[in-house]
Amino acid sequence: MNNLVAFLRGVMPSGKSAVKMADVCAVLGGNGFDDVRTWIQSGNIALRTDLDAAVAAERIQALLRTHLQVDLPTM
Repeated sequence: MNNLVAFLRGVMPSGKSAVKMADVCAVLGGNGFDDVRTWIQSGNIALRTDLDAAVAAERIQALLRTHLQVDLPTM
């Protein structure tokens, strides 16, 4: 299993790109990612997965779009 850090671009505390980090953890934790942790409202996420970094970033962006209705580029 790989330890990865993902960065969500454009996370805002309010407005159209507002997203609660607790919601991010819940979505990712229930969809193939383990030990999901976030750092304040920054959009920085530490997690474990069997996916490589590029595939994980695509999956995170797709999950957030589907479950939280936000389109945040993910690195």
